[in-house]
Amino acid sequence: MSYNLQSTKTPRSFTTRMVAEAGVLLALAKILSFIKLFEMPLGGSITLASMAPLFLFAVRWGLAPGLIVGFVYGILDFILGGYSVHPLQVMLDYPIAYMMLGFAGLHRTTPDASFFSHLPAMILAVVLRLAMHVLSGCIFYSTIDFTKAGASLGQAFTLSNLSSGFVYSVEYNASFLGVDFLICVVVLALAWAPLKKRLH
Repeated sequence: MSYNLQSTKTPRSFTTRMVAEAGVLLALAKILSFIKLFEMPLGGSITLASMAPLFLFAVRWGLAPGLIVGFVYGILDFILGGYSVHPLQVMLDYPIAYMMLGFAGLHRTTPDASFFSHLPAMILAVVLRLAMHVLSGCIFYSTIDFTKAGASLGQAFTLSNLSSGFVYSVEYNASFLGVDFLICVVVLALAWAPLKKRLH
């Protein structure tokens, strides 16, 4: 949506409202992430639409706030049960990956917008998140064992290493992320009519 600053009394109230909504939706996203319908053996899971609150925040407030809230969620997700092989892997799989969901805010909602008008931006956001997980998989889960001393990023960033795990990384990450996204789409599509009244 194109938010009208005149609808709030001061910039301060605008900021307070945004932060308050961010806190509520971050908490909701994390709660939903604990409801796992299926968990992958090497990390990743299919949840009960845990990305939906992050999408809602992004389409409500726009790209930049959506990116920030996604980044914060990624940090929370790591703190509350993340997996670490290397600091760069942590950044790719958590804050940067979830930050990509903020790209749903490329299309902000308007009073007459249908849910499906937001779908292209949401698809882009999920594809970008997938790209971060795939990159992490190519670097850290292919031929280099970063749990052992002597492993270096110089070894990881080679064409042979990046390509060796590419297909597997795409298949693995897309298998759970695709289903997780479809659940989000179904939930948001069904709930869009009552939700839209709260987005303006």
